[in-house]
Amino acid sequence: MEKRISESGPIISVIVPHLNQPAYLESCLASLEKQTLDLAFFEVIVVDNGSAQLPTDVLEKHPRVKLLQEKRPGPG
Repeated sequence: MEKRISESGPIISVIVPHLNQPAYLESCLASLEKQTLDLAFFEVIVVDNGSAQLPTDVLEKHPRVKLLQEKRPGPG
């Protein structure tokens, strides 16, 4: 039996580095939601790199997005 891609989970991971720019993060996430690929085929992961405040208010509007933290600052 052939397994369908959507049954095996996402095949694309979009990694979004973030540091202290919640307005830009909101714009990025809204754009990703508007693209034409079926949402079942991709996941979005935001990696916060030591922001003064985690972007939890932005992520509340995008419940499919996962948040990870990298507490050691450095290039995204």
